[in-house]
Amino acid sequence: MSESEAAWEDALLAIRVAEIARHRIGGIHLRARAGPVRDAWLVRFQETLSDTPLIRFSPGVDEGRLLGDLDLSRTLAEGRPILSEGLLVRADEGVIVLAMAERAEPSLCGIIAGAMDTGSIQSERSGISGSSSARFTLVALDEGVDETEGLPVALGDRLALRVDLTSVSWRIAEGDLALPSDARIDPDSVTISDDLLTALAMAAAQAGWQSMRSPIWLSMISRIVAAIDGSPQVEPCHAAAAIRLVFGPSMISQEAPEPQEETPDDTPPPPPPEPPDDGDEENSDPAELDLELLKDMLIAAEAAKNMQLPILLPAQTAGANGRSSGKSGAHKNKARRGRPIGFTPHAPYPGAKPNILATLRAAAPWQVIRKRERGTVASARRLDIRKSDFRYRRLRDRSETTVIFAVDASGSTAMARLGEAKGAVELLLSECYIRRDSVAVIAFRGAEADILLEPTRSLVRAKRALGRLPGGGPTPLASAIAKSLELTARVAREGQSPMLVMMTDGNGNVALDGTVNREQSREEVAGLARQLAMQEMQVVMIDISARPRETARAFAATLHADYVALPRADAASVSRLVSAYMQDS
Repeated sequence: MSESEAAWEDALLAIRVAEIARHRIGGIHLRARAGPVRDAWLVRFQETLSDTPLIRFSPGVDEGRLLGDLDLSRTLAEGRPILSEGLLVRADEGVIVLAMAERAEPSLCGIIAGAMDTGSIQSERSGISGSSSARFTLVALDEGVDETEGLPVALGDRLALRVDLTSVSWRIAEGDLALPSDARIDPDSVTISDDLLTALAMAAAQAGWQSMRSPIWLSMISRIVAAIDGSPQVEPCHAAAAIRLVFGPSMISQEAPEPQEETPDDTPPPPPPEPPDDGDEENSDPAELDLELLKDMLIAAEAAKNMQLPILLPAQTAGANGRSSGKSGAHKNKARRGRPIGFTPHAPYPGAKPNILATLRAAAPWQVIRKRERGTVASARRLDIRKSDFRYRRLRDRSETTVIFAVDASGSTAMARLGEAKGAVELLLSECYIRRDSVAVIAFRGAEADILLEPTRSLVRAKRALGRLPGGGPTPLASAIAKSLELTARVAREGQSPMLVMMTDGNGNVALDGTVNREQSREEVAGLARQLAMQEMQVVMIDISARPRETARAFAATLHADYVALPRADAASVSRLVSAYMQDS
């Protein structure tokens, strides 16, 4: 069976498991780009769970629609606040399909995760409190292009099943492969041995999962798979299928290295240890558990660890420097355009107009009280709207980011560092075009620093400008900081958010006038570094020296920069590091 066929078979098995377990397993993390293969899987899923309501929405859904908001027409008609039914409540005992789940905001993830944990929605809106049942199965559609884009941890930790269709071809998806048969026996009546439970728990621990959900899911899904197979007891093959479904398809590598055969000698092998005499006849034979299968499980768990867990970058543990990681100034607080994020009773900018519907919702619950206050005077007024009822729409507009690389091109290893910077710039530009971000490069060597690449999104222009980078000579670090201040100020004036990445060891020996004077250079660097530290932007210093030293860390502290030691940095690691900082905080 090919890898594509095996992945599709596991994807269909996940549908049957979700049909049996429903909300008890949280749901399914479906990793696939939009296309006919994903559509074919969703059609199979909807046909199998056709008896349940299915609601689909995107991460841009309004919180009022999600939790339920004031029903304006009924509130005005009856004179009392009445809440409409939210999407989560409407999906009770049904399915929610979250499109583009990798882009979900933390607030949305928190609301969905809270509903999944409690199975209910607590309403505290417009003076109305109450609780409604909201038990649903979540299908999170993950369209991330690589490992750096993935499902938020708050959602991924609560979904038991993982389906990856990236390797499935359309020919396989449109084939006549049928879903596994329905459970022939009750999954709750299926038994599982202590040895297999121990093996599953070891696999979950080896995968690095901190939550206790994964071993519980492994046990539950193993019993469901056994019930589908018609077995009253979980066998090793059922446990292996559960590991593939929980940690990801095709996790048990068929190309695992064979154990090396030892050269025979005259020494007889030691006898196997005798099992403990505990009087249990059923478990007295240790050969009942396939140790090779257990080894495969652990290999699968290790592979899942590398695939599912978020990448821990050095910048995340580099130290507190007063600047938070993320895109500095990426979100404008008083934007006049952008994505709606709610309403506010205060005008976000001069001349802002109130939102009519939001204003009516705020005023509706008070109409009965205000009518009593007026008495018979002006009773003909249909609505009493006051200034405190005005609601203004809040917008979030993400400004573009310009990443400025300041690369030390001096010394004998300059060509290697310039090659790393060039590769990182090309990798970033391939991603920045989608985000509408830009990249610039400053190289410093000899007498002064030069702007080799003005802020651009063009990969062709970057390759042309960086094709012939000079290297070698003394280190004009002061000039590099001055050029960085000049370029970041220009970028900020154009309405973009600058981010500075310095690739240096922090040692300069050329003054601003171009003379080789280490003492004067040290004084000028200290003064310019203090100016740079006062700028409202993210600064990252990558120490490229072979052995990280305290002087470089002290220089990063003076800059108020995050310090990252990458003595053997390559283009991919630098690109991943910078991409992590460019993500929204």
